Amino acid sequence: MLVNGGFEVGPAFLSNSSQGILLHEEPDSLQSALQQWSIIGTVKYIDSKHYSVPEGKAAIELVSRGAPSGI
Repeated sequence: MLVNGGFEVGPAFLSNSSQGILLHEEPDSLQSALQQWSIIGTVKYIDSKHYSVPEGKAAIELVSRGAPSGI
C-alpha cells in the first residue's frame, strides 16, 4: 500500500479547466507538489473527472520530450 497511491493529495484542479496541471521537477524533494512523490522532468497531473484514470482521483501523464520524466 502506497501513501498517496491514487494521487488524492496534490495541486487543486480549476473547476473550469480540463487540461490538467503541468508539474516540473523540484530541486528539493520535500517541496514536491505531489505528497510523497518526487517528480523527474515534467509530468501532467490529470483528474478522473476529465480523463480515464486507472485508480483513485487523479493520475500522472508523462509529457517530457527528449528528456527523462517520471515520478
